Amino acid sequence: MSLNPAFAEKLEERKKSRRARPDAPAGRAPHVPLPRVLVVDDETEITRSVAAMLGNDYEVVTANSSDEALELLRSISFAVILTDQRMPGGTGAELLARSLDVAPETTRILFTGYSDISAVIDAVNMGQAYRYITKPWRPDDLRAVLSQGVERHRLVLDNQRLLAELTSANDNLERRVRERTSQLREQNKALRAARERIEKLSRRDPLTGLTNRRWLDEVLRHEVERAKRYGASFSVVMIDLDHFKDVNDSFGHVVGDQVLVATAQALESATRMTDVVGRYGGEEFLVLLPNTALEQALVLAERMRSAVRLMPVAFRSEPVTASFGVAQWMGEDTGVSLIERADEALYEAKSAGRDRVEPSQDRGVDHG
Repeated sequence: MSLNPAFAEKLEERKKSRRARPDAPAGRAPHVPLPRVLVVDDETEITRSVAAMLGNDYEVVTANSSDEALELLRSISFAVILTDQRMPGGTGAELLARSLDVAPETTRILFTGYSDISAVIDAVNMGQAYRYITKPWRPDDLRAVLSQGVERHRLVLDNQRLLAELTSANDNLERRVRERTSQLREQNKALRAARERIEKLSRRDPLTGLTNRRWLDEVLRHEVERAKRYGASFSVVMIDLDHFKDVNDSFGHVVGDQVLVATAQALESATRMTDVVGRYGGEEFLVLLPNTALEQALVLAERMRSAVRLMPVAFRSEPVTASFGVAQWMGEDTGVSLIERADEALYEAKSAGRDRVEPSQDRGVDHG
């Protein structure tokens, strides 16, 4: 749509002069802009009369047609639009309806005659009119309705601003919650990993990496309980390195530690996945063999003895050897008594010349 050149010039001047009037009424701060009101009527005398009446309290902008009013609404923000119902080129109700797309926050007020009740209905239904004023109006009534319309516009803007602030605050809160949740998830993950490492370390011998004495005792207790409940076979092997004190005394504790580590690796290489190999203390090792009877336990012990003997030795010509005592759990055994019988078999292996495997000769424990 092409605009009248005179109107276009007037519109440009209004854009440049959007500021508070210097002659603001008493009680209003000079720097606070006056509420801007758009008065639309095809009769210039009426728009001039309304502008003169409201000029001290409002910044009044006038238009003489719907098209001119809509162009102003697209370019300038208004608190209120007051439009006459009867105008050429479109009714006031139609203008208010069209203004919804251009300036939805602006309060819409309709001038109409007493007999124009259908126009009021159209303005409310089509244009969401806030109020209507009948002609001829009284100045006080016009001022009161206009004041309410300006207040309604202010509340709409305040609500929009508050909603925007709440939405922004909620978005920020949700973002912070997501970030904090992610941080907590990562911290919990790290904490679980740390706990797992600590738990793993608490079960391991720091030198050899084998199961330590505390955890061996725990596993032994569980295996004894399981054997009692289900009648499963269960054996243990007690191992002691031969003449290990001589290694420490002759070659030092560093070499002695290397021998212990190599022995641990040899024992693990000769056992099964289900077996539990642990360092019992000093140069002693204990192997728990679930679901294993004495005959099979002796075969596994012999395999471990050979693995130890075949370990590479760089500090002397003689091999490192170990003695083995094997005991099978009997129906009346406790964990302590089972270890004692394996330890007695180990003593027999030592007495018989070392570097050998001996079974327990005691086939049961009499608690009667």
